[in-house]
Order: sequence, then structure tokens, then C-alpha cells
Amino acid sequence: MTLWLQTLSTVLTNVPGILPTYNAFRRRMYCEGVIGVFTVLTSVFYHMAETLRRSLLGMSAGQWHRLDNVFALLTFNGLVLNLLDVEDPKELELYRWICVCVVTWCQEAGPWDIRYTIGPLILPGLFLIVHYFRTGRFASMRRMDVFKGAGFIAVAFIFFARGLDEDNDYLRLNHGLWHVFSSIAFHFFLSAKVLPGEVRSTLNIKLP
Repeated sequence: MTLWLQTLSTVLTNVPGILPTYNAFRRRMYCEGVIGVFTVLTSVFYHMAETLRRSLLGMSAGQWHRLDNVFALLTFNGLVLNLLDVEDPKELELYRWICVCVVTWCQEAGPWDIRYTIGPLILPGLFLIVHYFRTGRFASMRRMDVFKGAGFIAVAFIFFARGLDEDNDYLRLNHGLWHVFSSIAFHFFLSAKVLPGEVRSTLNIKLP
């Protein structure tokens, strides 16, 4: 019984992931939307395979874990890349593809190695810094959505950290709450981006 309750806890908590995914497609942010779809799916299949200790769709829990990490990392990379204020869409496409290749390579090399998790997260940050020094600007963002997203992601990271101790995380509830709060945070972060043709926000970050 406990096994099935844990499965429900880790699988059903992915349902809120539909919210930012729908939001991305609604705003025609198709790259973020597709990544959102596969982030939800791979997380669901990974936790089902892991908890029930069986292969799903011909893949083991370890294989699903790699894919789950890949799409989760690409989700965070996309949030950072959205801070770029690029005039040429091809430039953003270049950064995205580099991130895809590096994330895939790192997760194949060591999905349980923290270095191969932190490294791909740093990469888009480097792109952002270089871009700022080249252009002197970041993308315009909606202030309240940024603050809401930051608040929810802060809570999400608390539950993520607590869930790392799997032996003391009853029914993996902490990890499940990580799913819930991070999904809500992604929704607000995606809403924060001021797209071409929309009214610009007062939050256009300028550094001295």
C-alpha cells in the first residue's frame, strides 16, 4: 500500500507542470512548451519506474532518470536564456542548442555526479554575462511575476533539499512538493517575459 501511495505522491505532483507548459504554448514560446511536455512525462515515467521497480516503455529507472535530469536542466537553462535581450532569434537558437548538447553529454557521463548537474546550470549564466557586456542590457520583465516566481522557486528548493534524504522523506512528499512549487515558479517566470509587441515593463535591469 505504501508503495502505491509513494507512486501517487511522486507522479500526481507533476500535474501542476501542465500549467507552465500550457502557458508557454499559449504565449507561442514553443521551445519552452515542448521542453515542458517532456519534463512532465520523463518525471512521471522515472518515478513510476523507480518506485515500482520495473521497466517502462523498454527503459529502466536509471535511463528515465537521465532523461528526467536532461529536461529538468533544460527547463532551468531556458529560464536563464529568457533573460537575454536578443534582436536576432538565431543567436538565441545557438545558445539553446549548445545547452542541449552540453546537458545531454553531461547526463550521459554522470547523472548522479553533482559536477555534471552544476556545470550545465552555469553555462547559460555565462552566456548571459557575456551578452550583457556586449549589449549592456537584459530582457524586459514583468516585476510582479519575477517576484512571485522567485518566491515559489525559493520554497521549491527548500523542499528539494529536504527530499534529498530519501530514507526520511515519507512517501517522497518533500520531493513531490518540489514538483508542485517549481511548476508554479516556472509559470510565473514564463509570464514575466515581455515578448515582442507587448507593453514593456518597468523592470529592465540595468547594471552600473
